[in-house]
Amino acid sequence: MVCKDIPAVSKFFELLVAKADNVQGKELEVCPKSPQLGRPERKMIRITRVKNRFDLEYDATELSQGYRDLSLNVEVGWIKHDTGLEFIPVNEWMSRTGVKRHICEIQVHVERVFEATGRYHRASGTKAVRNYHTFRDLMSR
Repeated sequence: MVCKDIPAVSKFFELLVAKADNVQGKELEVCPKSPQLGRPERKMIRITRVKNRFDLEYDATELSQGYRDLSLNVEVGWIKHDTGLEFIPVNEWMSRTGVKRHICEIQVHVERVFEATGRYHRASGTKAVRNYHTFRDLMSR
């Protein structure tokens, strides 16, 4: 996920938390009501880990050579049917038969940093990536 700026990263995180039943083991308040339906929303994900490299207390120079992003581990549950996958709400994972679960990582980047690092370093020979690596290596000394 690439966001325009830090406020956009914060908004994305807030939206994700609103869809989660907990964050790193901390239970959240009762599901908010869906404005469209007037009933509680179904929580479809569990956030199992948050690594916030944007946090001002995070020592990016020492720990990540100056790099900053937001990394989230998100757990989902599903049941496979002949017609496809059915995603299961978190509160039904233990009560439904055949629920499989998977944890995936979502990386949230700020656009300017993402562009400077060469889009996941795929084009490692580009001038932008070489400049980023030079800067990163100098900062880590």
